[in-house]
Amino acid sequence: MAKEGYALSKFGIRQIIKKEGYRFVKARRVLTSNDPLNREKIENIKSILSNLKPNEKFFSVDEYGPFAVKLQGGKSLTPPAQIKTVPQWQKSKGSIIITAALELSTNQITHFYSHKKNSGEMIKFLEILVDKYPKEECLYFS
Repeated sequence: MAKEGYALSKFGIRQIIKKEGYRFVKARRVLTSNDPLNREKIENIKSILSNLKPNEKFFSVDEYGPFAVKLQGGKSLTPPAQIKTVPQWQKSKGSIIITAALELSTNQITHFYSHKKNSGEMIKFLEILVDKYPKEECLYFS
């Protein structure tokens, strides 16, 4: 611009860029999969969900844990002159895993706690869902 005889500062350049509609935007992080059949699987799930009958349920299942069972802070009703404390370093009282299923058409969650992540626990969870939804013709589990 200087060679052409135009005096332009950083502020002027910034104004021109802004006027053209450019702006700084934080990149959005998206979930991706390296499974070559991922797109096909997603389309299959969408197809099932769009054709879900009133007597069918679709569950999205996930596990959280294992996490340690320890004393946590928070509010509690305490008598006068007593101070509740939570030790910074404490021995775990065990570990636990929570498994939950979100029913996508009614937005209801069913969960249970276990000590292991294995097929046996998933079968127990399926039995819980079958007992909870006895009148359903079909239960989808994803």
